[in-house]
Amino acid sequence: MKRHEAETYLAFSPRERGLLCAMLYTTTERHVMGWFTGAKGTHFHRAFFLLEDFFTDEPQRFLTTKDSDLYGGWVYDYSRGHPRLQEPIPIDDDIGRTLEALQADFATEWLFYLDTPGYEEDLARYRAEGLPLHEVNIRHKRLVRLDHGGHPWEHISPNADMNILDYIQEYWPLDYRLP
Repeated sequence: MKRHEAETYLAFSPRERGLLCAMLYTTTERHVMGWFTGAKGTHFHRAFFLLEDFFTDEPQRFLTTKDSDLYGGWVYDYSRGHPRLQEPIPIDDDIGRTLEALQADFATEWLFYLDTPGYEEDLARYRAEGLPLHEVNIRHKRLVRLDHGGHPWEHISPNADMNILDYIQEYWPLDYRLP
């Protein structure tokens, strides 16, 4: 599978919840695939996703993994009223490798996790500025790349398709919705 560049979206609340959501996606001729994380109650949910047949006239499915488990297959279809699938759908190896690489690059560039060593400077700056810390956070040096003009602060990559963002956020299991 040809490796595509990813489009990104992040939302951050500097006074309240901190990272609201972070998402990346890439497209093929028919599909959209990517990864997201964000607050769901007091915890953070994360999953890989596939918007199957998003660019066709076929019925669309919004498939996700359980957490970030690519080996367990697509487990949920959030385009249905009862999203849990009876049987997981295996993930194509090329799609899995592409998603894994995109997510690793994105997380390294944008995110840090409280339980991962090596982010002491990010932690110190968050604490010094009174920013909320949670299990997943935006790297402090990346906060300047967010648009601070509204609430929440946002980063939308230049070629992001807002129709894709709107669709995903309508159905995903996170608390956050676009304003």
